[in-house]
Amino acid sequence: MRNISLSIKSNVTLKKYYLKTLSDIQINFELDKKFDLETGWYNLIIEYTGEKIDIEDILINGESLSHYIYTGFFTEKSTGKRFQPANSLWTEGEYSIWIHTEIGHMIQTYCTSIRNGDYGKNLFDDYLFTVDKNLEISTEWPEIIKSYFRYGNGPRWWKKDTKKTPYEVCEKELLQDIDKNKVLSEIKLDCHTKFEYKMLTKVGVANTEKMYGLGIRRSSAYPYIDIDSLKSSLLKTIIRRLGFKELLNITLQTALPGQSFVPHIDDHYKRDCRDDIEGPVVFLWNLATVTKDHYFKLGSAGVLPLEHGLFFNQFYFDHGTINDSKEHDRPLLIIHGLRDKKFGYI
Repeated sequence: MRNISLSIKSNVTLKKYYLKTLSDIQINFELDKKFDLETGWYNLIIEYTGEKIDIEDILINGESLSHYIYTGFFTEKSTGKRFQPANSLWTEGEYSIWIHTEIGHMIQTYCTSIRNGDYGKNLFDDYLFTVDKNLEISTEWPEIIKSYFRYGNGPRWWKKDTKKTPYEVCEKELLQDIDKNKVLSEIKLDCHTKFEYKMLTKVGVANTEKMYGLGIRRSSAYPYIDIDSLKSSLLKTIIRRLGFKELLNITLQTALPGQSFVPHIDDHYKRDCRDDIEGPVVFLWNLATVTKDHYFKLGSAGVLPLEHGLFFNQFYFDHGTINDSKEHDRPLLIIHGLRDKKFGYI
């Protein structure tokens, strides 16, 4: 617990402002007055109330955020568009910035995430912004699973297009016309090998000890699978749209309700594969019609948005997944190969 005060220098008296925790709980407070707060990350939110607001500085216990104020941004209510740099509110929407009760820890986090010359620019152009939040799941899960999702690491800015970028979301339009049910039907034309995965299950959930997968088995990491050798024209279309030049494997993993992977990391691929397939190169797409209560967490980058598909980084990030629903399977399409883009180290 910390006894802190927050001050916001602005051109007008602020009318609506508050903090939100990593569990999305709202905390009201008074500016320039001490109050007790659990140590950790908080989203400081200022709402537009009808007049233009210019934010000049934010102070935590009298310490200015200085240029770290440029990690904040304005979100327009009507469009959902995020503006940065934007320390002003000029229409319906809200300004938000993630702060920490320990300002030194906050500075450390941003220093190791953002290059010095990038403050004052639109960070969204060159960085992926994530917030790993606290997620309370069913109490029936084993403690190792509950604690993995329960503790959030807070906000991070990740340089895009590097070997250590955690993930890259596909454009919504890329696969919008693809019928998920047809993918589930046609994948059986090429994926014959049946895999069984060691799982953890909810207490009292019967007959769900294994997660099943269909895939293409390779004798080794080489040679790559010839994309033209696939029987499914739909799979070939998806693979080429995603920009894969060479294919290592395709797998469909189906988690039944109440099944979970133990958190782990797949850095063992490094022994078998070339350096040029490091980075966010593994494609994931939740093919379920109902995706509610399906969660796939990628370490400190948080829960992944799998609705439209994305590339994720299994080399450098731990990950775990649960199907916390009561009746809906979670079929996950996984494609691994060499993409048509280069990834640097920085």
